Amino acid sequence: MKNQKKTSEILSTIKMGELTLVDAMLFQEVLARGEPEIPTLASSLSQPPFKISFANAWDKILEKNYVPIFKMALDLITAIPASPGV
Repeated sequence: MKNQKKTSEILSTIKMGELTLVDAMLFQEVLARGEPEIPTLASSLSQPPFKISFANAWDKILEKNYVPIFKMALDLITAIPASPGV
């Protein structure tokens, strides 16, 4: 029972992290439509490694502001272990 609760908590945390990253990606796309210096999702995905590409894009966005969305997403994406193709 205790193990199930811990597993459930871990899965909830993972889901929150996933939603944070997806939210940042979607908001990046919205910002890119009005600000040419912000790369689109397609642009970020066309420049592997994706982790670095998104981190660079989100750094640019953080220079403008949008801290509540992109600071947490940047912290998450930089904490993800690197592996080929990620």
